[in-house]
Amino acid sequence: MRTSSILTAAALLGIAALSANAQMGMSASGNDKGATINLSPGPMPVRLQQVTGAPYSARPVNESVTTLANGTHLTRQAPSDSVVYRDSQGRVRTERPMFPNAPTAPVTLIYIDDPVAGYRYLLDRDNQVAHRMAAASTGASPAAPPNQITQPQTHAVPNGISISAEPLGPSTMLGIPVVGVKNTTTFPVGSSMGNDQPVTQSSETWYSTQLGIMVYSKSISPTAVTTSTLKDLSFMEPDPALFTVPAGYKIVDETGPFTIKVTR
Repeated sequence: MRTSSILTAAALLGIAALSANAQMGMSASGNDKGATINLSPGPMPVRLQQVTGAPYSARPVNESVTTLANGTHLTRQAPSDSVVYRDSQGRVRTERPMFPNAPTAPVTLIYIDDPVAGYRYLLDRDNQVAHRMAAASTGASPAAPPNQITQPQTHAVPNGISISAEPLGPSTMLGIPVVGVKNTTTFPVGSSMGNDQPVTQSSETWYSTQLGIMVYSKSISPTAVTTSTLKDLSFMEPDPALFTVPAGYKIVDETGPFTIKVTR
C-alpha cells in the first residue's frame, strides 16, 4: 500500500490540467483495492465563467524535463487521458484520472460546470452518484483572452527580486490565432533562495483569441522546463449528453466538504 501523502501528490498531479473552473480542494489516499477522495468545493455558490459561441474539445498534455548536475535529462509526461469539452452555451465537462503513475485502483472524476442551469456536478461513476453544488454564472460572454499587456512592465519586490512582463504579440498555434506574454523573475545574489549567483526563471503563456483559453505554456527554471499544451483540438459541437447527469445516477446536493469512496 502506498502512503496517503504519495497518493495525495499523485492525485494533485492528476488534476493539474483541469480548467480553473473545475478545480477544488482535494486530498486522497488508496491502494489497488480502492480509494478515498476528500473534496472541498470552497465558497458557495461556485462562480462559473460562461464563454458562449466557442465550442471545442481537447486533451491537455503536461510534460516536465529536469536536468541533473551531470547533464542527465529526466522527462516526465502526465498521462493524456484527460479531456475537456465546452459547448456553445458555455457548459464545460472535464474528465481526469485521479492517480496517474500510481499503483492504485484507477479512478476518473468527471466535472460538469453548467452555468446555464446554475450547478456544478461531480460525477462518481463507480457509485453512480452526482454530487451537485450550487453555482452562479459570471454572465454569458464571447471568448476573449485575459487582459493582455501592450508594453513591457517591471516590478521590484522585497529582497531585490525583479519581476518583468512583456507582450509577445500575435502568432498562430494549433492552426488558430494566439497572443502571448512572457514573465521573468530574477533573484539576485543572497535573496531568499540562498543563491550565490543570480537566478532567473521565466514563463511564456499563449492564449487563443478564438476560444479564450490557454493553448500553450512553457516554464523555464535553471533545472527544469515544463510545458502544457492541447492535443486533438476540435471545434465540433460536443454531444449535448456530455453535459447532463446520466440516467440512473443519484443526485446529492452538497453544501460543504464531502467524501467519495471507491472499492474494487
